[in-house]
Amino acid sequence: MHVYERKLPIAENVYCVFYIPAFKNQSKGVYIEYLGIESSPRYLERKEEKLEIYNKYQFQLIELIDDEMQNIEEVLTQKLISFGITVY
Repeated sequence: MHVYERKLPIAENVYCVFYIPAFKNQSKGVYIEYLGIESSPRYLERKEEKLEIYNKYQFQLIELIDDEMQNIEEVLTQKLISFGITVY
């Protein structure tokens, strides 16, 4: 199960792209962010703000960038496994 555009459980009004809740032997859920638009200064500023928030609250985060989208299944599988999430 996953959640799309979930508000982070913090005072700041920040939403993630996807959230995978904790289950089985995990202590925390994993947040997924697509951080792909690199040409906009405003977007880059917001990206840095969001990354600071994830770091501040020590949320488990998977970042996806444009270059990874061509092999999204393989890339995301490996990143999920790194957090102990069984994919197959």
